[in-house]
Amino acid sequence: MKTSTNNGLQRSTRSAVFTMENQPLVPAEPGRYSNEIVMARPRFDALIAFLHPDDGGRQVPPQPPFTIPDRDYRPHVVVEGDATYLGVRFIGGPSIPPGGEGRFSFVPTYTDVDYSVIIVGTRFTVREGRAVVAHGVVLHVVPLGWPHCADLYRETKDVE
Repeated sequence: MKTSTNNGLQRSTRSAVFTMENQPLVPAEPGRYSNEIVMARPRFDALIAFLHPDDGGRQVPPQPPFTIPDRDYRPHVVVEGDATYLGVRFIGGPSIPPGGEGRFSFVPTYTDVDYSVIIVGTRFTVREGRAVVAHGVVLHVVPLGWPHCADLYRETKDVE
């Protein structure tokens, strides 16, 4: 199995296995969404590798702050082995170059959809329509009612 390393992140090119070393999150800045709306949903922290534009990825990857209208990023995630599109909204993460990797936080977009398939260790793709723009793995799940951005810097166990 081939691996590539970039900024302390290691990715398997065969099965999208990720490990992380000292990759900080950039918390979301206050914007047009209230803390109550965000806190009423679970938060998922994941290591996500965006595809390079030459491989069908985004020309401009999502950049913080995520809660202002021109940077509001709402793709779908599709869990490995399932075909269901789950709408999410990114709320935190680092600034990355095209084709970059980082630890991002996202919350469910819909209140009437079951997101219980997303657990620690879940592998998924990030999609914009049918296009796969990234691959990721869930590192941490924060349950309902979490304090807004208070524990974004909490250490999480690496998923192997």
